[in-house]
Amino acid sequence: LGLAAILFIALSSCMSGDEKKTKEPEATIPADSTLMMVVRFQVPDYNQFYSLYDMHDSLRAAYGISRYMLARELEDSSKTIIVEKIEDLNRAKEFTNSEALKAAMASAGFSGPPTFDFIKVIRNDNSPLDIKTRVMVKHRVKDFDAWLKVYDDEGMKTRAECGMIDRGLARGAEDPNMVYIIFAISDMDKAMARNTSPELKAIMMTAGVEGPPEVVMY
Repeated sequence: LGLAAILFIALSSCMSGDEKKTKEPEATIPADSTLMMVVRFQVPDYNQFYSLYDMHDSLRAAYGISRYMLARELEDSSKTIIVEKIEDLNRAKEFTNSEALKAAMASAGFSGPPTFDFIKVIRNDNSPLDIKTRVMVKHRVKDFDAWLKVYDDEGMKTRAECGMIDRGLARGAEDPNMVYIIFAISDMDKAMARNTSPELKAIMMTAGVEGPPEVVMY
């Protein structure tokens, strides 16, 4: 819920001019594709990584994977997030374990192994929006349908009034009780104020959110 999106907002920082130049514009999730792969990793040199990534479109295509969105995290610009469209879940998982990918990661100088999340997009707002800062929240819930009812009862209007604009919603392709939410942050002060509200804490408890969320700002 909204609280999860702003628990870690204090970690965010402004990007430097150089980082703004290398960050690609946000993409929107197409209506004809619901299966996506979210990859997170760290590299010491983003430009070196990007040049190598750009060269391996044919490798990804062989596994039914196509580039979709690249961004750099705000807290640490050496951390990168990629969202890719996938045609088949099993083939995409084969790709993540392939020797070709391991070789490509070694060439790019990955600082440790990447993480892979496979998701099914169920909602997406691709209407134009000037706000560029995004928060991706990942958390598990006891029951997705029960969580969704509470989330919808809270309402997009309430979250927007608190500085958080709904942009996307997905659930795990393998664990349907894993929830992924994308927010645009329109007002940091309001979002932080919402964070401390006892009402929102009660909403999350009622919704059955399990454990602390993972949050990425980009």
